[in-house]
Amino acid sequence: MARSNRAIKNATKRVVEADKPEANAEDVFGDSELSELSEESSDEGSDYEATRRKSGKAPPAKKVKTGPGASKSTKSPVKKGSRQTKSLSLLPTMPLDVLFEVFSHLSPKDIINLARTSRIFRETLMTTNATMVWKTAREQVGAPDCPSYMSEPQWAVLLFGNICQTCGAKNIQRVDFGLLRRVCTNCKKAHLVVESKFAARFPDIDDEVLSFVLYTKVGGWSHGYARSSRFFWVADIDRMVRKLAEYQHNVHLRRAGAQKALKDFKARRMELVQDVRENIREREDWCDDFAMGRYRDKHAVIDERIKAITGKFIGLGYTTSDVEWIHYQRECQQPALLTDRIWTRIRPLLEPAVLQKKRERLEREMQGIRSARRTIVHTSYQEFQTTLMPSQWKYLPRTVDICAMEPFAKVIDAEADVTVTAADFAEAFRQLPDLLTAASDARKLMARKLFENRNQLDPFNFRESRTKQPPPSAPEPEAGEIVEDAGPPSPPPDPLDLATTVFACQEVPYGGYGNIAPYLFGWDGVASHNNCRPDLFSPAADRNQWYLRRIEVSPGPPKVAFSVSGSNAARAVVEAAALDEKTATVSDMDAKDLRFECSACPAKKKVGSTSWTKPGYKWRDFVSISRSIYHCAVRCHNSVEKVVVVISPENCAKVKEDEMNDPKRAKNLWTCGHCSAYHNLERREVVLEHLQTLHNISTPREPDDLFLLERTVSKDIFEAGYPVDAPVTAKGSVKTINCLVCCKDKLSGNNRVFDLRGVQDHLRAKHKINAPVANVHYR
Repeated sequence: MARSNRAIKNATKRVVEADKPEANAEDVFGDSELSELSEESSDEGSDYEATRRKSGKAPPAKKVKTGPGASKSTKSPVKKGSRQTKSLSLLPTMPLDVLFEVFSHLSPKDIINLARTSRIFRETLMTTNATMVWKTAREQVGAPDCPSYMSEPQWAVLLFGNICQTCGAKNIQRVDFGLLRRVCTNCKKAHLVVESKFAARFPDIDDEVLSFVLYTKVGGWSHGYARSSRFFWVADIDRMVRKLAEYQHNVHLRRAGAQKALKDFKARRMELVQDVRENIREREDWCDDFAMGRYRDKHAVIDERIKAITGKFIGLGYTTSDVEWIHYQRECQQPALLTDRIWTRIRPLLEPAVLQKKRERLEREMQGIRSARRTIVHTSYQEFQTTLMPSQWKYLPRTVDICAMEPFAKVIDAEADVTVTAADFAEAFRQLPDLLTAASDARKLMARKLFENRNQLDPFNFRESRTKQPPPSAPEPEAGEIVEDAGPPSPPPDPLDLATTVFACQEVPYGGYGNIAPYLFGWDGVASHNNCRPDLFSPAADRNQWYLRRIEVSPGPPKVAFSVSGSNAARAVVEAAALDEKTATVSDMDAKDLRFECSACPAKKKVGSTSWTKPGYKWRDFVSISRSIYHCAVRCHNSVEKVVVVISPENCAKVKEDEMNDPKRAKNLWTCGHCSAYHNLERREVVLEHLQTLHNISTPREPDDLFLLERTVSKDIFEAGYPVDAPVTAKGSVKTINCLVCCKDKLSGNNRVFDLRGVQDHLRAKHKINAPVANVHYR
């Protein structure tokens, strides 16, 4: 009987011992979390040391070298300047109560790192006596209480670790509290199984086992978001299957208490799963708050470091604006307070960028100083212009060009702490006449070289003199005939003064894109062309400061080039004026004061007018419009020679009368030709009154007594004209009707005109209007 009772007692003991592993964390969530503390721990970290500990043998002693070449000292040479390695070898020899008191002031992360330093520390911190160390460290940071199914070290590793507990991947920030694991996404994809695929993965296992296994709703493909499905760790399922099989095996053997042990085990597992699920939200919230607190603490240290670095640079003479550009450099974003040693290391890395920003700041400040000094030059330059005749003003360069000349630039570019006044530019203004003469001579030499190299541009567009018939020679005087002495022959004109010497400006027009660069006729046109580019001191500068800030206002005269097409057009106009292209100068063409028209262009009807006019142009304007997209080019004229016509004297007078309606004549663009009273320009009426009152000129002439002075290049050419009859078709009908559908109620002189039948056919064919209405579809 006693023997039978002893057998039952032993069977019960085995069942109880089989139930004990449930208290071990390995049965809760897989491999022991303590293994993470030992993965990277070793006394020395060498393979030889590990082999020595395994074998238990001490390493053989090193033989001492003997002989004549033996060294007197067996000590290895110590490298000078090397930092001594700090050792914690004496720390484990301290009493445990002292050690635990020291460790209790560490953070959980520090204790984990300390346990990984050596086997001795790990064994010390894994003892039951060290539990209070882990608990005290956890309570200091307000972490959730350690659950009963985990140890304090395991709970600390789960909360404060940062590596994947399966593959060892680093910087894993999220803990899956449903699985009680810190795992990476790749491991989730490899080790999780969704509940819907359980039967396919485990065909011989009853799905009841899932009731006792921890699960998560954030799968490997969920991108961090919870789903309605349940995901189970495959190793947990395998372990639970083996555990249940062990209990069921005891039941099958009919051991005493086996049935109750199985029932209690299932109850405890279901209770554990329920407890884990109920605390997930609370634990996740704490982790988020803890991470945010660490983030704030980290950036508080970074801000303090940046503040210290800024103070160091300010102490060296820099400003805050110089240093603020380096705040996002790697050396400034480290979460460690600045020390003298760190400053010595990072200063050579950061100072070049700070120094560059200082140079840029000083340059910006210097730009404002230079601008103020240029304003002083501009005021004195205007006073200098009043000492010249008004006819010379158009040849003067811009203020920005004057400031670039060496005597002025030397004063303008002086140090920022130098006070500059108008008196400092007195010597430069005394040299200004010579400087202007030298600049004009250099510009004229450049224009002459362009003229001499004109044939290299397009030799086929120039009509050589050999292709023309030679002029008839003078007849020989007959015997006895008295020949009058005509005197010495007049010298040939300067080629730069010829009307056929045409240049084109190569600068972008001030008005913007799409404008055609103006033609410059002869040397006078080149010399007076200074205002095609923006000037900071021009009258329009105040209205276009936004534009001037976007471009670089460079000094110097504008770039010009010889124009082949302009020269050919000017030659045709000169021939139409009955002058010799080889001798006709710009002043000769101006003196004839003729008006020209294009024979191929139709008459126009101006806006708001019922009469028709034929446009007439001055000779410069006709050459300019010959290449305009609104004139000969769009009308497919073959050549200017075939279309240029001199307007009759009667019609020329009408064109000149119509030119008085030019809007520019009503603007403040007029000045007196005898004095500098209107240096800033005035209206024509004011100048006329000035000439009559001050100069006693009752009938002033242009441009001798007064003239129009344009500070900037004109973009538009005013089209004056003389009246003509309405255009008549071949059938005798008059074309005076506009299509309102085409012009969209915006009538102009360029709109196509029809007769009545033509506009009706046009509306039916193009606009599909079968019954057009007058004043609605046409007018």
